[in-house]
Amino acid sequence: MDEITIRTDNTPMGTRAIERLWNDVVTGVVPLLSHAEPGQFPIARYSAYASDANGAFDLTILLADSGRVGQLEAETESGEYRRYQETGVDVAACTVQAWQRVWDEERAGKLRRAYSEDFEVSTPAEYAPDGQAKCVLYISQAR
Repeated sequence: MDEITIRTDNTPMGTRAIERLWNDVVTGVVPLLSHAEPGQFPIARYSAYASDANGAFDLTILLADSGRVGQLEAETESGEYRRYQETGVDVAACTVQAWQRVWDEERAGKLRRAYSEDFEVSTPAEYAPDGQAKCVLYISQAR
């Protein structure tokens, strides 16, 4: 298994489904990580948006490597994506803060989202070289 996808949304029930999926991946209930090659790690892809941040979307957790993250960075430099990063002691809190920034900027008219494919790369503090949890979002921009 190289990836797993659920259909969800940002309602409280949808948020719980996202949390359960990540927990199942991390604890091995979903055997995604057992198939990881050296240098691979899980990332999230948000796609198949029904409408906007209030509609349903597909969340896929898949294995990636630093090459894929490098590609996202290059696509950010070219303007296809906008990058949001939060750091702290708790990866879940970092993730909430990063998404809140996206939604705030969208509401303020500072971000025009494409709602095509967005990516999330999160690192829990215990796996980070500096001991800081990190969440990086790559949000597709409308052109």
